[in-house]
Amino acid sequence: MKYVRWVGLVACSLAALGFLGQGDYDMAGLMLALAVLSLINIRRKRAEADERR
Repeated sequence: MKYVRWVGLVACSLAALGFLGQGDYDMAGLMLALAVLSLINIRRKRAEADERR
């Protein structure tokens, strides 16, 4: 299930770029915020996995 977090990051990043291209800056900001949260979650889960080892 690790790939789900990466798919979320990529999807939100691409959506943000798409909304920027359309000039919809509110949605682009929302998608970028979700991408950042996804990246934080990936890093947190990776740190937790390293602690268990």
